[in-house]
Amino acid sequence: MLELPDSVLVNSPRQQTGSGEVFNLTDGQVSLFDVRDVHINAILSNFALMWEQSSLYIANRVLKNFKVKKESDTFYKFYQKDILSVPETIERGDTSPTAEVTAGITSDTYTCIEYALGMLVSQRSIENADNPLKPEQDATSILTDLVLLNRERRAATVLFSTTTFSSYYSALSAGSQWDDHENSTPRTNMKTAKNSIRTYAGKRPNVLIVGETVWDYIENHPNLISYIYPGGSPEKPGLLSQKAAAQVMQVDELMVGGAVYNTANKGQTASVSDVWGDYALFAYVDPQVPLKGMTLGMNIQSQDLTVAKYWIPSRRSWMIEVSVRETFKVVAAMAGYLFSDVLS
Repeated sequence: MLELPDSVLVNSPRQQTGSGEVFNLTDGQVSLFDVRDVHINAILSNFALMWEQSSLYIANRVLKNFKVKKESDTFYKFYQKDILSVPETIERGDTSPTAEVTAGITSDTYTCIEYALGMLVSQRSIENADNPLKPEQDATSILTDLVLLNRERRAATVLFSTTTFSSYYSALSAGSQWDDHENSTPRTNMKTAKNSIRTYAGKRPNVLIVGETVWDYIENHPNLISYIYPGGSPEKPGLLSQKAAAQVMQVDELMVGGAVYNTANKGQTASVSDVWGDYALFAYVDPQVPLKGMTLGMNIQSQDLTVAKYWIPSRRSWMIEVSVRETFKVVAAMAGYLFSDVLS
């Protein structure tokens, strides 16, 4: 069971000096390296990027990467009310002035944060490893998965939050919660979300985001199955595929976050919990992350997943480090609608 540290937020462990040398702090010791001994390992970075495609992770499918050069900066947002406002008439008579409109803008800021984890790999372990062990790649695999798991948890914290969607959410109560197959009507909830997003964002939701536990109650929900399989019933409902459920919920894609993490402290018996909890989020997510346009949010990223490898003489080991610099930003909360307390 992989254990995720309480925090992988770091200030870079390597501090550049004016002499072209790098100090590395390890266990209270200071080692001095030539820059040539501390480098980005391209082969292992490619391996890390390939590992990112785990089917359990959905963070970057909802909040897509948006590359930036600066770690902090300002960006602009058009007022949606101006974009949706059209004068009563735009007819123009001969020599008459053109009707005018305004498009106000506001600004917002972002700050990318570095998230990093490292693992020591001794030179002896590399030299003595038998197949199929590959210490450097194995370390990269474990570190990458943990950094991505941390990313998944950060995304869930931002997206499954009534604070984020303070004006665009509803809490389901007894009789309307989706594990009550006798009384709940998820299609009615879908219409509430669709009308909100269409009204305030001028879009229809195209994705529904849920966790694995919520999906377990969606796939055999008779209210949804009845639209595709009219013969279904609470006693013998059959099952929906994710594609069919998306069709019934009138979205292009239903995203199911299946990641889990160990909440126990190191050394204790594992206690596994879902990353994506008791919520359901309808949203409009632009597939391309437009430079100008409407989308729920993005993962603003100044550095993609990168693997560094550097030698620590006092430990006679290589430090394998996986890092990323990014921040999740919901830029248009009105393009989402959140249901909390989806299960009883």
